[in-house]
Amino acid sequence: MGALLQNETLGRRRRLRQVNIPSYLLPRLLWVDCIAAAFAGVWMLTFSGWLSHVYALPRGLLLLIGTVNMIYASYSFSLAVRPKRPMYLIKLLVFANLTWAGACLGLAMVFSESATLFGLCQLVGEAAFVGGLAALEWVGREALQIRRSNSPVSQPE
Repeated sequence: MGALLQNETLGRRRRLRQVNIPSYLLPRLLWVDCIAAAFAGVWMLTFSGWLSHVYALPRGLLLLIGTVNMIYASYSFSLAVRPKRPMYLIKLLVFANLTWAGACLGLAMVFSESATLFGLCQLVGEAAFVGGLAALEWVGREALQIRRSNSPVSQPE
C-alpha cells in the first residue's frame, strides 16, 4: 500500500513538472485566486465611476464585474481555509473560472467597438488570468484536495 501511494505521488509530481507549476505555488494557489479576486473586486467596486470613463464601459457592467470578483474571492477563500476539499468543489471552482474567462472574452467582443484599449486590456487580461488559474487548478486538483502545512493558514492540531 505504501509503495502504491509513493508511486501515485511521484506520478503527480511528474505531471506537475510537465506543466511547470512551481512547488511553492501549488499550496498557495487558492490564496492567489482569493486575493486576486478580492483585490480586483474591491478595485472595481471602489473606482467603477472613474474606470467607466477610462475604459469606456458602462458603470453597471463594472459593478457587475466587481461583484462577481467578490463572489469568486469568497468561494476561493472558503476552499483555501478548509483542511480537506472535496474534488467536486475544486472542479466547481475550475468550471466557474473557465466560465468567467469566457464571459470576459465575450464582453471584450461585445464592447470591442466602444471600449478603450484600457477597457479591452482589462477584460482580456482578466480572462487570461482567470483562465490560467483554472488551468493550474485543474492540473493540481488532486494536490489541492488537502491543505498543506506550508499554506498561509496553519492546519488545526
